[in-house]
Amino acid sequence: MNIEILPITKAVLVITASYLIGSIPVGLIVCKIAGGIDIREHGSGNIGLTNVIRTLGWGPGLVTGVIDFLKGYLLVFLSMKMFSPGDFGGIYSIYEFIVIMVATIAMLGNLYPVYLLFRGGKGIATGLGVMSALLGVYIFIPLAVFGIFLFAFRFVSLASIVAAVAVPITVLLIGVKLPFIEADSNHGIGILSAFSWAAAFMIIWKHHENVKRIIAGKEPKIGKPKEPEISRKSAEETVEEKVEAVSVESVSNDEQ
Repeated sequence: MNIEILPITKAVLVITASYLIGSIPVGLIVCKIAGGIDIREHGSGNIGLTNVIRTLGWGPGLVTGVIDFLKGYLLVFLSMKMFSPGDFGGIYSIYEFIVIMVATIAMLGNLYPVYLLFRGGKGIATGLGVMSALLGVYIFIPLAVFGIFLFAFRFVSLASIVAAVAVPITVLLIGVKLPFIEADSNHGIGILSAFSWAAAFMIIWKHHENVKRIIAGKEPKIGKPKEPEISRKSAEETVEEKVEAVSVESVSNDEQ
């Protein structure tokens, strides 16, 4: 007995799955396996690519970034293959809406994962995956912008923000050439543009603390070696040793 699932029902299931998959805390899992640590207790406390690199190095960081990227890319790419305008009576706008909903929910899952009480990453790697599926080869335009700003200023956060803003600009410049857009669709550019601006603002908001640190001159630059840190315990021991030395010297002087 074959049970036929209505396209709308299938869409609801796919959107729900997108949130649950997007919520998987890849950075947390990778750091537990690679270093036996909770990445939330180190560095900036973020579970994303940059903090993993700073804490455990490029290996675990790249693994985190690639898997987060694939989460976004595969969810959107597969949704574009699973559905078609014909599923909804040839109404292309419904198809576009469902694909964009999958993209949005996947990003929200990464930013606000249910598994971590809605405290997630900053959406860069997953957002890159989502936009790569929607923009195709034209994703290299915002990627080039990211590279230029990273090379010039060495702030990953600043480069990420500017690249996020470059995405909706790319949508407006390229238009119907994008793989998500059909030539006979009047809604494609509009809905993709609205989504890409919303995604850019989400990423900017998630980086607002970084912006404050950049303005204050406290944001770490990539490639800059860390200054040696002295733990509180070591500092206290050093102070105690100095106090003891002074006390001994004072006693010696008194005896003389």
